[in-house]
Amino acid sequence: MTLTLSAILIVGLVILYVILISIFSFLFRITGLTGEKSLFQAISLLTSCGFTTKESEVIAGNRARRRIAIVAMITGYSFSVIIVSLIINFMIAIPSTTVEESLIPVLCVFGAFILLLVILYIPPIHKLIDKVTARMAKAAMRKKQGKNVITVLDEYGKESLCEVLINQMPDVLKEKTVFEAKLKQLYKMNVVTINRKGRSIEVVKDTMLAVGDIIVIFGSYQNIKDLFTVGKDQIEKVLDKEDLSDNIINLMENFKSNAMAEVIINRVPEFMQGKTLIESGLKTEYNINVAFIQREDKHVAVGKDTVVQEGDTLVVFGPYKNIKEAFLYNEDKK
Repeated sequence: MTLTLSAILIVGLVILYVILISIFSFLFRITGLTGEKSLFQAISLLTSCGFTTKESEVIAGNRARRRIAIVAMITGYSFSVIIVSLIINFMIAIPSTTVEESLIPVLCVFGAFILLLVILYIPPIHKLIDKVTARMAKAAMRKKQGKNVITVLDEYGKESLCEVLINQMPDVLKEKTVFEAKLKQLYKMNVVTINRKGRSIEVVKDTMLAVGDIIVIFGSYQNIKDLFTVGKDQIEKVLDKEDLSDNIINLMENFKSNAMAEVIINRVPEFMQGKTLIESGLKTEYNINVAFIQREDKHVAVGKDTVVQEGDTLVVFGPYKNIKEAFLYNEDKK
């Protein structure tokens, strides 16, 4: 094998490595991992670098992730053997060639490789490659399985922001609007955006989801997974376990130490019952401000004499930990 050919093959394999990292990273994302964790796992497995026990539990505790990890490890080991053998051939070929025959072609090949890597990791190009890879993987999964594809975009504590490609409409959403399906009340999730054939669809109470839609949804990842991957009977069993009398908190925006959240009041907290906002101590005790109150279809002015009622929907601002402590029901809280 000539020196130049060895160099070209090494560069080609490294480029293929980069592509495989994107593919395996996406596969981990559709199992519920965030982009950062997925990338870390893919690089660790393909390069055989390993990871800590805590990180390995994320893989070992999930059947789908274990299967992806096995394929990634076998692929990584195979590539390692091939690359080592190519490097050995490359080193053996060096003494048998002159400087003119070897140095210039090799420098050109490796120069082109470095330039390619730089181009690949320019943010717009890197995002385009990730987008193309994700589309190809989603198209393959749609053709093979016809199942909904859930991708975690980000995590906020116990809640997740997910993208869902709808290939099969869940029974509870068939011929129902988002409002009629009671996604907020029953499943504690909120549809943020809908992309239908490349067009953005406004999410209102009369909006109906359709097969082929790509939606961004916020809520518990387990609830999102249950809704879009299991049957109606199983969904009802999941809902039977939920305390639907508890208040529902939907994170709207995160501002480091503070957050803006929507709170659906199914049960007025004890410290607020029969009291105005000022009397309840919501501001002084929890550092929470009420920005907006919707009661049925009407907007209620927020003032010092305002009393929160069951059925109200609040928009509040303050520390997210305090919002959960104030509004989520706890039998031990007095």
